[in-house]
Amino acid sequence: MRKNTSELLNEITSSKSMDDWEKTHSDAMIEEMSLAEFLAKLLEEHGLRKTEIIKRSNLDQTYGYQIFQGIKKNPSRDKLLRLALSFPLSVDETKRLLYYGGAETLYPRVTRDAYLMFAIHNRFSVMETDDYLYAHGEKTLG
Repeated sequence: MRKNTSELLNEITSSKSMDDWEKTHSDAMIEEMSLAEFLAKLLEEHGLRKTEIIKRSNLDQTYGYQIFQGIKKNPSRDKLLRLALSFPLSVDETKRLLYYGGAETLYPRVTRDAYLMFAIHNRFSVMETDDYLYAHGEKTLG
């Protein structure tokens, strides 16, 4: 069973040795890679093409390709969220996408983030998410 972050933190802080902890928890660690590498992995896992994702995201086509090629290494958080919704990704996958993109994670105690997590979980499109955010008085993804 996959452990959540709080459980991992508790085990780290109560561990006598990180060497032993790392051996038994290597599968829980995030693999270091670039945003472009992570996006390529997602495309393969989901059986999708860049063209589909960029079109669904409503990003400028050139800008979208630059993200996928690694030319744009740290796009804005909202642009990354547009990509996440375009796959569509799970909330956990979205959090990893934000991590690899160098953006702040989704935090359920932030109202806008809670609405975004709901939209991601329910597989809203980018347009549906923008409508949902707007209807609840929150800033849209743009």
